[in-house]
Amino acid sequence: SFYSFSHKSSGINAEYGLATYTMSVRAKKSGLSADIQKKLEAKYNLDQEKQCRAWIEEVLGEPLSAQEVGMHNFASCLKDGQVLCRLLNTLNGETLIKKINTQKKAIK
Repeated sequence: SFYSFSHKSSGINAEYGLATYTMSVRAKKSGLSADIQKKLEAKYNLDQEKQCRAWIEEVLGEPLSAQEVGMHNFASCLKDGQVLCRLLNTLNGETLIKKINTQKKAIK
């Protein structure tokens, strides 16, 4: 569909007796943005991603969090930097990065 609706919260407003809804609307990319997205997706090599995933998992001795193959899934499991920090420490043989932030939120 053209719009996606997200029902984040609902409730009854006691003062007015109305139900409240939060709506999230995001249209599909079009024009130049759509063309650029198509080019990026066409250049993405799933075989290279699978090789990188296998190598990272072998070096770390554990599976990556997102197991679905695809550009956005692979990026999301590397995005917070935890995997990359552990990989660097493992490859170096000694701890270069002593404290790795494991919190989900960036702001405390």
